[in-house]
Amino acid sequence: MSAVCLHLTAFLFTLSAVYLHFSAVCLLLGPDLPFFCGGTGDGPKAECYVLWKREFIHATSMDHAKETIGMDLIMDGFLVLVAGYDTAATNKFEMVSLTENKAMPSLPTSVSGHCVVQALETSIMVIGGYDSAKIGTSDGNPEYTDETHVFDFETEQWTPGPLLINGRSGHTCSRIEVGQVPYIVVLGGYYTPDTTDKVEILDLLSMSGWVQGPKMLEAGRRYSSVTNPKGTGLIISGGLYSEVKETMFEFECKDSIDDCQWTKLEQKLAYARAGHISMLIPDSLAQELCLN
Repeated sequence: MSAVCLHLTAFLFTLSAVYLHFSAVCLLLGPDLPFFCGGTGDGPKAECYVLWKREFIHATSMDHAKETIGMDLIMDGFLVLVAGYDTAATNKFEMVSLTENKAMPSLPTSVSGHCVVQALETSIMVIGGYDSAKIGTSDGNPEYTDETHVFDFETEQWTPGPLLINGRSGHTCSRIEVGQVPYIVVLGGYYTPDTTDKVEILDLLSMSGWVQGPKMLEAGRRYSSVTNPKGTGLIISGGLYSEVKETMFEFECKDSIDDCQWTKLEQKLAYARAGHISMLIPDSLAQELCLN
């Protein structure tokens, strides 16, 4: 396991893997307990771990081993895990806590290389990706989907969301709030067949469709993004550009979504990496994990 803590205005904690897990997912369970599942080493993994006093402890397992599950989230103490890749793209949807697994209604389509983000208070959105069983281009590359899907936890129903301007895979999505309006920001990824620097933004109140945002400073994929401490932008770290890098960038919006810009940060990761995961952690957890 390789990890780094960076002090911005809060600590950013970055993990590469445990037992060489690549493309796992991890978020805080409660205020100070990192909880992560899945990924791949010598194949897709089902195990879930907690990080407790600098040690990874096996806590539970998913019902389905998978990787590239998307950037998922905690809902009511459960890690939300939608679709991903086993021996092919899957549509399985489950929620995992330290003590319980819940099978949820399957995504309408099988997808991998997508991202997942909280939309409104009781809903999530699955964005983009591809189905490895469907080859969509003449050169044998998969067709990256522009579809989005919204799941409402109150009705337990999936509904179609607004189509992306550009289908993509290996991208990230994050929720920010600017002028008391929540937005989803989608960054980079594969865009048939190359990586892209294109940014798309969706107003979650109007749901009137995606609009183009300021382009990334470099086209990339397989980086990690996290909403910044103020909630008005996001920070991306590492990733695969022309090569795997240790660089970090911040996307920050001021008074409106029309007033957003990119900045290359002076801080860098200790190691160049891609396919990693990152999260903001409280100072108390940073003291335990990184400063002793």
